[in-house]
Amino acid sequence: MGRNYKRKTEERWTKEDLLKALLCIKSRKLNIPDAARQYGISRATLERHYPRFMLDGAKLDSNQFRKRGAKPILTKMEEDVLVKTIRDLREQRLHCDFQ
Repeated sequence: MGRNYKRKTEERWTKEDLLKALLCIKSRKLNIPDAARQYGISRATLERHYPRFMLDGAKLDSNQFRKRGAKPILTKMEEDVLVKTIRDLREQRLHCDFQ
């Protein structure tokens, strides 16, 4: 038997919907049950994510809503800078090896 599990349910909300709902809750425009109904996100999900959202300083970072794994240490921008630096150093090394 192969291990080809296919998810049987579809995602009902996006990270953007979750972020909008949390921002509405933070600004006190909506309470958690109303935001859950308006954005189609379960109340339990909003209650689970809201404290973490506030502890992170209510910043608009897509990495904070990862579904699996540990929370990343670097932000997306820091990761991009690191990748660029590594590529530049690799190019410099390749250039030096040929001279």
